[in-house]
Amino acid sequence: MPVFSELDQELAWKLIEGHEDVLSAEAKAQEAFYRQFRCPRCSQSMNKEFDGRHAFSGDTLIARALLRCGGCDLLLEPDTGLVVHTGNPAKAAVEPSPIIMPRR
Repeated sequence: MPVFSELDQELAWKLIEGHEDVLSAEAKAQEAFYRQFRCPRCSQSMNKEFDGRHAFSGDTLIARALLRCGGCDLLLEPDTGLVVHTGNPAKAAVEPSPIIMPRR
């Protein structure tokens, strides 16, 4: 016996026909909010990651995401700025500094 059965698409469209789309505007605003974040450690871009314990807390109509750094794996809760997991600092890309050779 299947645990999940997908709703027929034609039936779904008939059920939502005539209702106002309140999710698209919120999703667009949320995407803009997430795009502004860079990793606080290595300044790389952050990728969305969903966690069911966090996704629907608060007053949002759509699932909220955590943000994970593509470089050092730092995990950030963007609404509060809380670092959930520090990741691996050794994986962070570090700018090479010029080597200064001593005079002889």
